[in-house]
Amino acid sequence: MYVEWKEEYSVGVAKFDDGHKNLCGLINELHAGIIEGKGRDAQRSVLKGLVEYSMGHFSDEESLMKQYDYPERISHKLEHDEFRDKLLEFVEAYLKGTAPLTVDLLGYLVGWLEKHMTVTDKKYEAFFNSKGVM
Repeated sequence: MYVEWKEEYSVGVAKFDDGHKNLCGLINELHAGIIEGKGRDAQRSVLKGLVEYSMGHFSDEESLMKQYDYPERISHKLEHDEFRDKLLEFVEAYLKGTAPLTVDLLGYLVGWLEKHMTVTDKKYEAFFNSKGVM
């Protein structure tokens, strides 16, 4: 397993923790595909899932932030946007055959996700919990 869920990643909102666990699973699936030398079709499918899932997860977080008027909503969304842009840029290049799927990419994905969960997302834990969102 490339990235393993740790309780320190928990952001105190079950739905978002579940989403983060799913993102970790997709990253692990990409890693396994690289190690096992799976073909482009299999990798393309996992990348598509990673894009779709991350877009939905970010949208869910952003909607809840808007609903409760989370004070750091704009800066949080900017982090999501930066990740989305990088991921989409890579996937587009991969599909065109101009960028290989490498462990370096996975390192970026894991590094971003870990930092985002343990720093940026942690900031909303007490806020959402105070609104009854657990």
